[in-house]
Amino acid sequence: MKMVVFLLAILTIGVVPQVGSAKGVRLREEFTMRIGQRVKVSGTHLRIDFVDVLDDTRCPSDVQCISAGNAALNLELRWKSRPPNSVLVNTTSGPAQAEIRRFVVKLVRLVPNPVAGQSIDKADYLAALLVTEDDDPDHQ
Repeated sequence: MKMVVFLLAILTIGVVPQVGSAKGVRLREEFTMRIGQRVKVSGTHLRIDFVDVLDDTRCPSDVQCISAGNAALNLELRWKSRPPNSVLVNTTSGPAQAEIRRFVVKLVRLVPNPVAGQSIDKADYLAALLVTEDDDPDHQ
């Protein structure tokens, strides 16, 4: 039995996206986070915490909707040891990105997609994010 679980774990590693960790993620490289995780952007003083999914009204994948709906994510962006800047990023309605200093944190996607009649456990949410550097000198 232990061998079966071990083999399933090995097979799953190659299929499941790698979840970001406090060890660091890179600029201009998409990474994933779960609620409660913190990442540090390598080569910067920027840390990102995925606090919560505050609202998820996205249209279920097995339903035809008039509107796509929206999911709002609460992130905390921290620069050095300063207090966190709490921001909302959205899948469709409202801003999908937030800025701190000269960096832009963009929500690329949120999974899983809703299915009619099924709730999504908060622990199952996985946000794909991308951090880029803004070349505009006014954002220093």
